[in-house]
Amino acid sequence: MSKCSKLVLIIGIALFSNSSYAQKNSWTLGFRMGYKEQFLEKTKPSDLYIISHYGDIASPTMELNLTYNITDRLSVGSGIAYLEYYAFWGIGGDMWQNFKYGKVILKYAQIPLNVKYAFPLWKSNFSVYGKFGFNIDFLADIVSSHGYYDSIGTITNSYTNTIFDYKHTEKIHDKKINVLLNAGIGFGYRFKNGFGLSLEGEYYAGLRTMGHVLIEISRRNGTNEYTELLLIKGNYWNCSFGMSYNFKKKEKKEEVKS
Repeated sequence: MSKCSKLVLIIGIALFSNSSYAQKNSWTLGFRMGYKEQFLEKTKPSDLYIISHYGDIASPTMELNLTYNITDRLSVGSGIAYLEYYAFWGIGGDMWQNFKYGKVILKYAQIPLNVKYAFPLWKSNFSVYGKFGFNIDFLADIVSSHGYYDSIGTITNSYTNTIFDYKHTEKIHDKKINVLLNAGIGFGYRFKNGFGLSLEGEYYAGLRTMGHVLIEISRRNGTNEYTELLLIKGNYWNCSFGMSYNFKKKEKKEEVKS
């Protein structure tokens, strides 16, 4: 379980006491910001490469959304979001004397479409909900990894003093649109005046390969060691905090006949 999902679970348990949900046939306007933990897909397991953030934190995801409440529990929503996907890769670890790494930053405008279903927690203003959907990401900009590592160089194994030659080659494919599926769970609180707060954790899985990193390793004597391909598909975990306002419909009062 990732740090993000553990945080959502702990806070969710702490808030577990009661629930209410949005009014039927009403609209909810919301804004949320989140921290994400992205990663690349490996074509095969390897202890030689570590994929991590290396101390860098990606810009937070930001989303403005509008939700229509079909019932007091079921809702559908869409909006617009901005996110930066950090693709990291590296050669090294505890057994290596020198550590080499690189990164590519892909900046996206995202259009989400989600379905959410809320569950009551007793009879108060707290709620727990599940959500799933798909997202269309439009590539806006690419920041290359050059300057963070040497694309060709050497690395030494500290235990065996074996010197390896390496070569990194990154390639961003000529694709401007990515499609991602997402699913998650969240916890919310709705005030009587219509304002609400939420905390949720989600996982996003990219359906298209937007780029790749080819890493070639060989011993100094020229013997080929192996080649590894890392896929950039846009996969990430996201933990976010949101604020919203529910535009409640005025209830019609029955006319009293005199």
